[in-house]
Amino acid sequence: MTLAVLPYPSPGILRSTLAEWSVAYDLATEATHILSPEAGWVLDLCDGESSTEGLVAEIAAISGGPADDVAADVHAYLEMLSEIGLVSSRDVLATPVVPESTIAVDRAGPYASAGLRVLTTGVVIQSNDAALLAQAEALVASLRASVPITMTIGMEAHPGGGVTLTGWGPACSYPSPAEALDALPPLLRSIATHAHDCLVLRSGCVRSPAGEVVLLPGPPGSGATTLAAALVRLGWDYASDAIVGLQSGPTVALAYPAPLALSDESRRILRLDPSPSSATKVTDVRADVTILFGPIGPVERVIIAFFQPGARLHLEMLDPASAAGALLEHALNLTEIGNQGLDIVCDLAQHVPVLGMVHSDINEAVAAVNDSSPRPGP
Repeated sequence: MTLAVLPYPSPGILRSTLAEWSVAYDLATEATHILSPEAGWVLDLCDGESSTEGLVAEIAAISGGPADDVAADVHAYLEMLSEIGLVSSRDVLATPVVPESTIAVDRAGPYASAGLRVLTTGVVIQSNDAALLAQAEALVASLRASVPITMTIGMEAHPGGGVTLTGWGPACSYPSPAEALDALPPLLRSIATHAHDCLVLRSGCVRSPAGEVVLLPGPPGSGATTLAAALVRLGWDYASDAIVGLQSGPTVALAYPAPLALSDESRRILRLDPSPSSATKVTDVRADVTILFGPIGPVERVIIAFFQPGARLHLEMLDPASAAGALLEHALNLTEIGNQGLDIVCDLAQHVPVLGMVHSDINEAVAAVNDSSPRPGP
């Protein structure tokens, strides 16, 4: 293979380092590539303008190796990078598309809620129905905080009983107040997942009695929310059930203490009464729980847990490369935050213990997490 000019990096490729490896993440395919130092170096030099022959000559001069052998290696790396989509012959800029938000919703009515902290965004709910607004405030009371307001969500009640939510993406109408209230936590979570100033991870987050901040990443159905709730019931502090913000240097967790999204089965496991709503106040799990707000300290452990019926409890420490790949499966806003987000994931994977856990019993899982946590000092 003869190339006169190095190719361009493909659009939408994020780059970072992890120990001696180079990490590339493709935003379009959501694929993670762990590259050797040599392949990463070649990728760094791909700019669509530099001469391949010049690169070969430079490497041969540094290494003292035969130019033909160096050329074969460089061409092999370029072919591999092209096959997996990290480089291309054209420079095409990708433009991320994110939902538009509305700063004010005048038609929603004269009643306004207290400010809500939605990770790094200050949100207020505005409505033309005081009783509906009171229900909404009670539902998301755990997010209440004194923060600068940058977005307004409208809850417009209609004479026939329907409610329209506006202010984020397309307006959505619901036939009843109950259905609109059920839609409010997911709407706020969607706002949070498009943050531009922190990495948003699909993860629960709790803090042990000794002050250890633990992340519990997992997709819907993995049991992560149930595990977080069970740890809260045991005496842990509550930060988040479904998403958490992460900022670098060291990796600090930002709480998002929204209502718990518990299924009927999760409520049964936790010995909670059935509820028509999917949103559960964390104080229903433990009345005296400490609810955390804002930055809560460095992450000290990550447990990627999966509920699997019939499985025996299994805990396994992940190596940094496997940990980075597993964490990237739960990163929600890499398009918005870019390389900064990938850097946070790689830093977390390299410096914080990341464990995979499979379990079929919530009590065994809680015991495994709790027993390996440091104890409070005297």
